[in-house]
Amino acid sequence: TVVVVVVAAVAAALVATSAARVRGGKCGTAFLQTESKKLDVYNQRCPQYNEDSCCDESFEATEIVKSDGCRRTPDMCTHLIDLARCGILCRPNFVDDFQDGLKTRVCQGYYDKLIAACIDVTKCPSAQTNCFADQSKCERVYEDDNAIIASINLVGKAQLTLVGPESTEACFNAATTTSAALGAATALAAAAAAAAAA
Repeated sequence: TVVVVVVAAVAAALVATSAARVRGGKCGTAFLQTESKKLDVYNQRCPQYNEDSCCDESFEATEIVKSDGCRRTPDMCTHLIDLARCGILCRPNFVDDFQDGLKTRVCQGYYDKLIAACIDVTKCPSAQTNCFADQSKCERVYEDDNAIIASINLVGKAQLTLVGPESTEACFNAATTTSAALGAATALAAAAAAAAAA
């Protein structure tokens, strides 16, 4: 019965999280807004927003990075950039929830992971160069933090407000929905296990 209770708890947490995201959310900028909608065609790049999305079905988060002798693919940098692009372009109410004027509130933890994952990523400079044979020819993809931030459709670090863990201010962390569902499910599962042990 404990397994049934835990499965039910996880399902309830996911349903509660989905219910919190209501279709008809705001999409776009503060000046030009449309309503979010359920996508008719499954979007593989940003499936977390298929039920309630500001993206159209053709949206692709990023180009597929092919192995060129320098960069392993897929890598954590590509994954974190995809999560950010999905959130910025597909998440309903992004402007209302995470923007103050032209500045976007980003959680410090997510920002730190993004920079750490991307700052040393390299690429082969041209198709004519054989980086498989000589990796010393590899070059950095991003010059600095600003270049990484620009790759997720933001101008640069000056356009961000970094929010630390001690703050109660809402900030974008690229995994808010998943974290909430898993956190709720974990708490419910722990309660069920404690009740079974009593």
